[in-house]
Amino acid sequence: GKYWPPDAPAQSFAPAVAPASVIHPFFDPCVRIPLYRAAVGDEIVTTHHWSMDSLKLANVAQTRELLELLYLVPPMYHVSRATWPKREARIVRHCGFWSPLHRKWGGAALTEFDCLTYDRMVQRTRFRRGGDALTLTVNFDDSERIGLPPCSATALDSASGESWTYVTSAPER
Repeated sequence: GKYWPPDAPAQSFAPAVAPASVIHPFFDPCVRIPLYRAAVGDEIVTTHHWSMDSLKLANVAQTRELLELLYLVPPMYHVSRATWPKREARIVRHCGFWSPLHRKWGGAALTEFDCLTYDRMVQRTRFRRGGDALTLTVNFDDSERIGLPPCSATALDSASGESWTYVTSAPER
């Protein structure tokens, strides 16, 4: 059945495609606002259901990756010995950018959310702790927008003055 074999059940590991009726309300960055993250940010363990990890829905995996960065929420990955080699590069790359940010800023309050373009394809969040802030700017579009690479997230840490940019894998659109 869909929960077998025990080391890689199809329920968790078989790729799927999100239908258009689900994409718009749940994954379209143009209609999402971070109220959940803003209200209970220090209580969030994940925003994904256990049955659909960050890579489950192939046609929205890139958007989910950027949303995880914008809202600084943990990704969720299903791995097994058989699937790790296929997923390793993407997981390690994403976590390599996300983890240091979350380690330092994960408990910080989400204090600002802005749409920087009229179509909401470039968005910015700001997390504050004391006088320091982390600003995350995400370009969800598959073309350069306001000087930001396509499908990218840029982090600016006011405490250190450092800035990093992450560009996702190939667009799913």
